[in-house]
Amino acid sequence: MVKKETGMNSMIRVLAVLLLAVGSLSAADRPNLSGTWKANLDKSDYGPVPPPTSFTRTVTHAEPSISFLDLQETAIGPQRTERKYSTDGKEIAFDGNGAEVKSAATWEGSKLVVRSRVDDASLKIVETITPAADGKSFESMVHIASPQGDLDIKVVFEKK
Repeated sequence: MVKKETGMNSMIRVLAVLLLAVGSLSAADRPNLSGTWKANLDKSDYGPVPPPTSFTRTVTHAEPSISFLDLQETAIGPQRTERKYSTDGKEIAFDGNGAEVKSAATWEGSKLVVRSRVDDASLKIVETITPAADGKSFESMVHIASPQGDLDIKVVFEKK
């Protein structure tokens, strides 16, 4: 005997299929950022801030885990920052050149957005990482909000 589906059961099945399809599309939108990336300082824009003389970012990425190791050579010497995130938005804390930084990463489509705040939240930083379609570069747009004013920095990274 074949059981006839009610309209409600049929609608639930359709919604379940649609949710699965949307979920798989979201996962497909999330590129793997693993690799060693070098900043192209000619294509980057640091605004009024002096750019580093070199900037390398090593990314280790296996969803939902992603970590960044940033090595910069600057006028005041070398700077090393390491951050490890879960892309589900779980907050982490790390040392950012002597200041405690609280930060979380989430996906917004194919863009990775990292929201950070320093100490008493008087300094807020939002980094939006937008990978190129060919996977050979990504753009890091950093918006910094502080009591002294806002600042936007664009860093273009190319795969080494």
